[in-house]
Amino acid sequence: MAKDMVARPVCISIVEIGSKGWERKLQWDSISRRRLADFLNLVELTELVANVKVLKSSKDANAFILSGEFKASFIQECAICMGAISGSLEEDVGAKFVPVGFQVNREDIFTHLDEDHPEIYSDGMLEVGKLVQDQLSLSLAPYPKHEQDECGELGVGDACSWVNSKNTPFADLSNLLNRKKKNPTG
Repeated sequence: MAKDMVARPVCISIVEIGSKGWERKLQWDSISRRRLADFLNLVELTELVANVKVLKSSKDANAFILSGEFKASFIQECAICMGAISGSLEEDVGAKFVPVGFQVNREDIFTHLDEDHPEIYSDGMLEVGKLVQDQLSLSLAPYPKHEQDECGELGVGDACSWVNSKNTPFADLSNLLNRKKKNPTG
Protein backbone atom coordinates (compact mmCIF):
# COMPACT_ATOMS: atom_id res chain seq x y z
CA MET A 1 0.00 0.00 0.00
CA ALA A 2 1.48 3.38 -1.03
CA LYS A 3 1.06 6.31 1.28
CA ASP A 4 1.18 9.69 -0.47
CA MET A 5 2.88 12.37 1.51
CA VAL A 6 1.53 15.85 1.77
CA ALA A 7 3.81 18.78 2.50
CA ARG A 8 4.78 17.46 5.93
CA PRO A 9 7.26 14.86 7.09
CA VAL A 10 6.11 11.28 7.58
CA CYS A 11 6.24 10.27 11.21
CA ILE A 12 5.10 6.96 12.60
CA SER A 13 4.00 6.24 16.11
CA ILE A 14 5.88 3.53 17.96
CA VAL A 15 2.44 2.12 18.84
CA GLU A 16 1.97 1.20 15.14
CA ILE A 17 5.04 -1.06 15.21
CA GLY A 18 3.79 -4.49 16.11
CA SER A 19 5.66 -7.74 16.63
CA LYS A 20 6.08 -8.12 12.86
CA GLY A 21 7.22 -4.53 12.40
CA TRP A 22 5.94 -1.68 10.26
CA GLU A 23 6.48 -1.86 6.50
CA ARG A 24 5.38 0.73 3.94
CA LYS A 25 6.00 2.17 0.51
CA LEU A 26 6.19 5.95 0.85
CA GLN A 27 5.68 8.24 -2.15
CA TRP A 28 6.24 11.98 -1.98
CA ASP A 29 3.50 13.96 -3.76
CA SER A 30 4.21 16.80 -6.20
CA ILE A 31 3.90 19.54 -3.56
CA SER A 32 6.33 17.80 -1.21
CA ARG A 33 8.76 17.09 -4.05
CA ARG A 34 8.65 20.75 -5.16
CA ARG A 35 9.37 21.98 -1.61
CA LEU A 36 12.15 19.46 -1.15
CA ALA A 37 13.63 20.33 -4.57
CA ASP A 38 13.70 24.01 -3.59
CA PHE A 39 15.34 23.15 -0.27
CA LEU A 40 17.98 20.95 -1.95
CA ASN A 41 18.58 23.47 -4.76
CA LEU A 42 17.36 21.07 -7.45
CA VAL A 43 15.71 22.21 -10.66
CA GLU A 44 13.15 19.44 -10.21
CA LEU A 45 12.58 16.32 -8.13
CA THR A 46 10.49 14.13 -10.41
CA GLU A 47 10.29 11.06 -8.17
CA LEU A 48 10.99 10.11 -4.57
CA VAL A 49 9.83 6.70 -3.37
CA ALA A 50 11.00 4.76 -0.33
CA ASN A 51 10.33 1.20 0.81
CA VAL A 52 11.04 0.99 4.53
CA LYS A 53 10.60 -1.46 7.36
CA VAL A 54 10.85 -0.65 11.06
CA LEU A 55 11.36 -3.38 13.66
CA LYS A 56 11.67 -3.31 17.43
CA SER A 57 15.23 -3.87 18.58
CA SER A 58 15.84 -7.30 20.07
CA LYS A 59 18.09 -5.73 22.75
CA ASP A 60 15.81 -2.92 23.91
CA ALA A 61 12.06 -2.44 23.52
CA ASN A 62 12.53 1.36 23.29
CA ALA A 63 14.95 1.17 20.34
CA PHE A 64 13.83 0.62 16.74
CA ILE A 65 15.74 -0.43 13.63
CA LEU A 66 14.82 0.99 10.22
CA SER A 67 15.98 -0.59 6.97
CA GLY A 68 14.98 -0.10 3.37
CA GLU A 69 15.83 1.69 0.18
CA PHE A 70 14.80 4.79 -1.69
CA LYS A 71 14.71 5.79 -5.34
CA ALA A 72 14.92 9.38 -6.58
CA SER A 73 14.89 10.98 -10.02
CA PHE A 74 15.87 14.63 -10.30
CA ILE A 75 17.27 17.43 -12.44
CA GLN A 76 20.23 19.48 -11.19
CA GLU A 77 21.93 22.55 -12.65
CA CYS A 78 25.50 22.18 -13.95
CA ALA A 79 27.89 24.25 -11.83
CA ILE A 80 29.86 25.26 -14.95
CA CYS A 81 27.41 25.95 -17.79
CA MET A 82 24.15 26.02 -15.77
CA GLY A 83 22.56 23.49 -18.12
CA ALA A 84 20.22 20.76 -16.92
CA ILE A 85 21.63 17.45 -15.72
CA SER A 86 19.23 14.54 -15.22
CA GLY A 87 20.10 12.10 -12.50
CA SER A 88 18.73 9.27 -10.45
CA LEU A 89 19.69 7.44 -7.29
CA GLU A 90 18.81 4.11 -5.75
CA GLU A 91 20.26 3.81 -2.27
CA ASP A 92 19.82 1.83 0.90
CA VAL A 93 18.72 3.63 4.01
CA GLY A 94 19.02 2.43 7.57
CA ALA A 95 19.04 3.81 11.08
CA LYS A 96 18.60 3.01 14.72
CA PHE A 97 16.05 5.13 16.59
CA VAL A 98 16.46 5.67 20.34
CA PRO A 99 14.33 7.84 22.65
CA VAL A 100 15.45 11.14 24.13
CA GLY A 101 17.46 10.45 27.29
CA PHE A 102 18.12 6.85 26.28
CA GLN A 103 20.16 5.07 28.96
CA VAL A 104 23.06 3.39 27.20
CA ASN A 105 25.22 0.51 28.34
CA ARG A 106 28.98 0.89 28.16
CA GLU A 107 29.16 -1.08 24.89
CA ASP A 108 26.38 1.09 23.40
CA ILE A 109 28.13 4.44 23.81
CA PHE A 110 28.01 6.37 20.54
CA THR A 111 30.38 9.07 19.35
CA HIS A 112 30.07 11.46 16.43
CA LEU A 113 32.58 9.30 14.55
CA ASP A 114 30.39 6.19 14.64
CA GLU A 115 28.88 5.25 11.29
CA ASP A 116 25.59 4.26 12.88
CA HIS A 117 24.94 7.23 15.12
CA PRO A 118 21.38 6.74 16.38
CA GLU A 119 18.45 8.95 15.45
CA ILE A 120 16.67 10.45 18.45
CA TYR A 121 12.90 10.30 18.70
CA SER A 122 10.54 11.96 21.13
CA ASP A 123 6.84 11.76 21.98
CA GLY A 124 6.76 8.21 20.59
CA MET A 125 7.15 9.42 16.97
CA LEU A 126 9.83 8.26 14.50
CA GLU A 127 10.60 10.75 11.70
CA VAL A 128 10.95 8.26 8.85
CA GLY A 129 10.33 10.76 6.02
CA LYS A 130 12.96 13.17 7.32
CA LEU A 131 15.50 10.37 7.49
CA VAL A 132 14.94 9.53 3.79
CA GLN A 133 15.13 13.22 2.85
CA ASP A 134 18.37 13.63 4.80
CA GLN A 135 19.87 10.60 3.07
CA LEU A 136 18.88 12.03 -0.32
CA SER A 137 20.52 15.37 0.51
CA LEU A 138 23.77 13.61 1.47
CA SER A 139 23.73 11.53 -1.72
CA LEU A 140 23.41 14.42 -4.20
CA ALA A 141 26.51 15.86 -5.87
CA PRO A 142 27.19 19.28 -4.28
CA TYR A 143 28.60 20.75 -7.53
CA PRO A 144 27.15 18.70 -10.38
CA LYS A 145 28.93 18.93 -13.74
CA HIS A 146 28.31 17.55 -17.20
CA GLU A 147 30.84 15.25 -18.75
CA GLN A 148 33.54 17.26 -20.59
CA ASP A 149 32.04 16.69 -24.05
CA GLU A 150 28.47 17.47 -22.93
CA CYS A 151 29.13 20.68 -21.02
CA GLY A 152 29.00 24.25 -22.33
CA GLU A 153 32.78 24.31 -22.00
CA LEU A 154 34.36 24.08 -25.48
CA GLY A 155 38.03 23.79 -24.84
CA VAL A 156 40.91 24.50 -22.51
CA GLY A 157 42.89 26.65 -24.99
CA ASP A 158 40.08 29.11 -25.75
CA ALA A 159 39.96 31.42 -22.77
CA CYS A 160 36.91 33.32 -24.01
CA SER A 161 34.91 30.62 -25.77
CA TRP A 162 33.90 28.37 -22.90
CA VAL A 163 30.26 29.45 -23.16
CA ASN A 164 28.41 28.14 -26.19
CA SER A 165 24.82 28.83 -25.17
CA LYS A 166 23.02 32.13 -25.60
CA ASN A 167 20.87 31.34 -22.57
CA THR A 168 23.65 31.52 -20.00
CA PRO A 169 24.30 34.63 -17.89
CA PHE A 170 27.81 34.94 -19.35
CA ALA A 171 26.77 34.87 -23.03
CA ASP A 172 26.79 38.68 -23.38
CA LEU A 173 30.19 38.96 -21.72
CA SER A 174 31.55 36.21 -23.96
CA ASN A 175 30.24 38.02 -27.06
CA LEU A 176 31.90 41.28 -25.97
CA LEU A 177 35.21 39.56 -25.35
CA ASN A 178 35.04 37.76 -28.70
CA ARG A 179 34.33 41.07 -30.50
CA LYS A 180 37.27 42.68 -28.73
CA LYS A 181 39.53 39.79 -29.86
CA LYS A 182 38.42 40.25 -33.48
CA ASN A 183 38.74 44.05 -33.39
CA PRO A 184 41.53 44.85 -30.91
CA THR A 185 41.54 48.59 -31.69
CA GLY A 186 37.81 49.17 -31.16
